[in-house]
Amino acid sequence: MGISSLATKYQFENFGTKWSGTRNASAITTVVVHHQAGTNFDNMPGIWKSVQASAHYGIGQDGTIRAYIDELKTAWHANNANSYSIGIECTNTTGVPNWQVAEKTIDALIKLIQDIEKRYGRKMIIIGHKDAPGAATACPGPFLYERLGEIRSRVANSSAASPNPSYVVEPWNVQQVVSTDVLNVRAAQNTHSAILRQLKRGDTFQATRITRNGENVSGITTWFEVAGNGWVSGALVTPVNHTVTAPPANVWHSRSGTVTVTASAGINLRGTSASDTTNPGSLGILALLRPGQQVKYDQVLVQRNGHAFVRQPRTGGYGWLAIGPTKDGVVTSYWVSGIRV
Repeated sequence: MGISSLATKYQFENFGTKWSGTRNASAITTVVVHHQAGTNFDNMPGIWKSVQASAHYGIGQDGTIRAYIDELKTAWHANNANSYSIGIECTNTTGVPNWQVAEKTIDALIKLIQDIEKRYGRKMIIIGHKDAPGAATACPGPFLYERLGEIRSRVANSSAASPNPSYVVEPWNVQQVVSTDVLNVRAAQNTHSAILRQLKRGDTFQATRITRNGENVSGITTWFEVAGNGWVSGALVTPVNHTVTAPPANVWHSRSGTVTVTASAGINLRGTSASDTTNPGSLGILALLRPGQQVKYDQVLVQRNGHAFVRQPRTGGYGWLAIGPTKDGVVTSYWVSGIRV
């Protein structure tokens, strides 16, 4: 479950199903700031019972933080940005035209974003609702929108809640077995990050990548990536055998969502393949997608040295969109937003 320790559950997921399934922590890259468009904090989330909307958190005028939906579920708050973002509603102190927000609310917002970054082990992109792809709104209102630059700066510059250090990640391909009763699979290489799921003693998994400078657990700083999704401490697993084989040429990630083209020159959408392929770059060009155009995907292919691709379901097969170049199984730069592998 992904909930900040700074928040208190309030009518938690008890206002109708206004969210979509679950998602991997690795898909979350963005925090979307909203204003409530109201001054009564207690009205949330009751107002969502009659509309198709929701958010993960709300912050009151006194800085109280409430959790409404698990972070690992997709709230309906920011149009096409829903799949990769966390939504935070801020209660107003005034109405139109400025929709002002209390300083205590802004202070709590900054602390909450810092906590999110700490638990996920990476910087988050911070935007206002009206900046989200497909949004047609003035939210978060003029007062809060003008403060976003300050909010980003304060989130980045406060040492009290700085995100986790940069971890050195290397390709790996060794089967591991769990050697403790219950093992938490986490979003990053430390025990403070979000728990994605749990493994039990005797479970085996393929370690697809390795970090040697993760958090120290019982004298061990090695962490292993679990089949491309989440990390476990090397102190709590043992190799099934000690033979290290060559890293795989291609790695598949089972995840879905929507990406938005950001490359100024655009990206060629290729296809159509009747089935999966490990070389989408050899397929014909279906269309040149310009910046701002989006693709819904249901799988991710990462070539060890080449490119990473998202797979688009199409009539008669699949289309393929390169999202960036790769080296040693790591994406070196991204040509799209909405995904991090």
